[in-house]
Amino acid sequence: MQEEKRELGERAREMRAAGRSRREIQAELGIGDDLVGAFLAGTELPDALRRPRAKDDVREVARQLRVAGGTYDAIALELGVSKSTLSLWLRDLPHLPGSAAAVPLPATPGPQGDVDMRRQAARELREGGLLLKEIAERLGLSIKTVSLYVRGMPWVARSRHGGGSDHVRAMAEARWATHRRERDAAAQQRKLDAGREVGELDDRTLLLLGAVAYWCEGSKSKPWRPQGKWVFINSDPMLMRLMVRWLRLVDVPPERWVVRIQIHETGDLLAAEAYWRHVLGLPDLVFGKEAIKRHRPLTNRKNVGSDYHGCVSIYVRRGAELLQEVEGWMVGALMGAGGTLPDLPMPWSEECFTDAE
Repeated sequence: MQEEKRELGERAREMRAAGRSRREIQAELGIGDDLVGAFLAGTELPDALRRPRAKDDVREVARQLRVAGGTYDAIALELGVSKSTLSLWLRDLPHLPGSAAAVPLPATPGPQGDVDMRRQAARELREGGLLLKEIAERLGLSIKTVSLYVRGMPWVARSRHGGGSDHVRAMAEARWATHRRERDAAAQQRKLDAGREVGELDDRTLLLLGAVAYWCEGSKSKPWRPQGKWVFINSDPMLMRLMVRWLRLVDVPPERWVVRIQIHETGDLLAAEAYWRHVLGLPDLVFGKEAIKRHRPLTNRKNVGSDYHGCVSIYVRRGAELLQEVEGWMVGALMGAGGTLPDLPMPWSEECFTDAE
């Protein structure tokens, strides 16, 4: 049995050396593919059986472009192949800056006149902004031949979307411009409709509205920081105008206000003062000492430019009693809305509201 297997192995290797394929060896010897594979292990594949891979020429061009300093993105775009394929083809090459013109042109078969005409046509198409793959399709040539014809010419500045970055932005804007206009118009109408639903507010509603706004954004006393200061700071013009209206409602005159601006040192303080006087409706307002925030170059700030006016704070002198009333209005609003009190310090308890009833 072993002798017969040895003889089959010798015959298989002889047939391989003679240029026979695995399928032919398998058919003639009447053995399976696994056994043929075992017999031929370690033997060289004859040149007659070697088949050129379909993209060998493209791979060669890719390597030349990489040596010439091309990036993966640019090469993938030129040749119409994926970057994962390029990674396999080029992983043994470093990024070497240089010029593809330094790579010599091999001899091209055919009449010299025809070659010159094709080269000229390829270079004219390249000057017109076409990629290697596009020129190859237009002229019926291989990518490798086209790459030789246009060697040394500049790279085409195009993205995968068919144009440069400006072209891509213009295309995106053209596509979405109508949608954005319709979306913005619908949003504006929704805001107008919601605003009209409110109507005129009575004093009680305004009282509660201001109390809730202060409780969200204003300074409050804490167990670790007991204080009696009424201070409200914000950068939203509508909220600050509401708070001015509210202070007048609760009989706190402007004479008790100390209004300060907090602004970055790169901002325009004089312009900010004029802006907040207009917003607050106090044309003769004299601001307190401003608070200037020092510049940090590493901070990527977005609130810059002519629309940046900083924040404004309102401090009410002798405001301890007002702060206590705000807390009471806030708790009363919660209970009046059918809520229940969380764990609050004295004097708050749900019984105190029950007793009042």
